[in-house]
Amino acid sequence: MASHKHAKNGLLARTTSSATDVLQMAEAVATSQQTDWFRGLGPLTVTNRGASAMEFTVLGGLGGKYKQIVFTVSTGTDASTTTVRTAISFYRTSQNTIMGFIPAGPKLMNNYSTYKLFLERLSATLKDSDANASIVISDTADSDPVPPAYSPARD
Repeated sequence: MASHKHAKNGLLARTTSSATDVLQMAEAVATSQQTDWFRGLGPLTVTNRGASAMEFTVLGGLGGKYKQIVFTVSTGTDASTTTVRTAISFYRTSQNTIMGFIPAGPKLMNNYSTYKLFLERLSATLKDSDANASIVISDTADSDPVPPAYSPARD
């Protein structure tokens, strides 16, 4: 699959909250997120759980039956901090056309607004639980998904 301009966007955070608490926060954010078809917000469900990661699926299409975006929230811990990352692992795109086959404009990532809202709400929840949390959301086409200043290899 060719890469979309938003495919590497995500959240990178460092917090003193435990990994278990972070995953519980992520699940609470996902389950409380409202579906609003008119704003392009599809249902968000937890599809897989692990000890240090959780997978979410954004559904769309007629009746919300089709996977549009699949992403993970993963955690890693060291002595006193928990590192939180999100990453998109699957996505669908659509593109406007003229006469049904001539491309008219850039490809759009389906239900991207649902993912972006999740990132914003998770960021706010992490800040509420730890005022000193360091959080970066990359949401531009040319942004680095993991800023060099926050790379675990440099710790």
